[in-house]
Amino acid sequence: MANNKTDFGNFCLGLRKKQNETMTDMARKLDISRSHLAAIEHGEYKPPLRWKEKIAELYSLNVEQQKELEKCFDEEYAKSFEDLTDLGVFCRKLRLSKNESAHAMARRLHITTTILYKVEQGKTRPPLRWKKEIPAEYSLTEEQQEKLKEYIDKEYTEAHLTNFGKFCRELRQYNNELLPDMARKLNTSVYHLSAIEHGKKRPPLRWGKEIASVYALDKEQQLELNKYIGQQHMKPLVKLFDLTYFGIFCWRLRVQCMESPTDMAKRLGVSPNHLASIARGKYKPPLEWKRKIADEYSLNKEQQEELNRCIDLARE
Repeated sequence: MANNKTDFGNFCLGLRKKQNETMTDMARKLDISRSHLAAIEHGEYKPPLRWKEKIAELYSLNVEQQKELEKCFDEEYAKSFEDLTDLGVFCRKLRLSKNESAHAMARRLHITTTILYKVEQGKTRPPLRWKKEIPAEYSLTEEQQEKLKEYIDKEYTEAHLTNFGKFCRELRQYNNELLPDMARKLNTSVYHLSAIEHGKKRPPLRWGKEIASVYALDKEQQLELNKYIGQQHMKPLVKLFDLTYFGIFCWRLRVQCMESPTDMAKRLGVSPNHLASIARGKYKPPLEWKRKIADEYSLNKEQQEELNRCIDLARE
């Protein structure tokens, strides 16, 4: 039969053979069930860190054996750090040093276990209050506190921001504002604005005009802002696959002009739902739209020719 045990499992097996023990005997000494010990030895669960001292004491391990046991533990826990951020590794090591579960740490920090896991994996940012809460809860040394602050700050660096996010942050710094101040001016929540700056949501197209007006941007700044908003709206190209060529043309035109579907529908004298149905090929675009769209959006000759081709194709 193949040996599917981990290095830790083989170490325990070797100890039992030397002591002429069964797995049941060892499980009894470690105050767990035989099935739980078997699961740990086969890598289904990780051995508690407190077992380092307990096994060393129970089996009177010499220095060489203790080093081997230490190595087995390091290998077991190294695997669990692979997909974690620096902050995630810090938190997990902190839990392990206290023989504490993720659930216990989450309860201390007033969050759910799911949120804690997401923070550790970099899927969501840690609350800034953790800079004070974690040192208070775990009595961290000064060196540990500095590391913690460094790791939390790292999660908030500009490396995680989109170009639009960096633009907004620079705008706030220039105006000596905080995130809540800008969110209030844009009639949105702090969390929504933060999600947009980090690319989790797209900025509304109307923000091109609103931000320019609220912050009195010059022409060059407006062009830069519109470019960054356009970049965010150019990303979800997969959603374009159910559009006709005419639908894609209209979508590109709206992004270029920083308009919403409602704005374009109003210009063309139809409802947003009807425009969406035409863009997806459920209805044919009227022939008069060739001239109407060209006039409304001041299209150049090349754009007019493309528009005409798209409308002709949609009407075939």
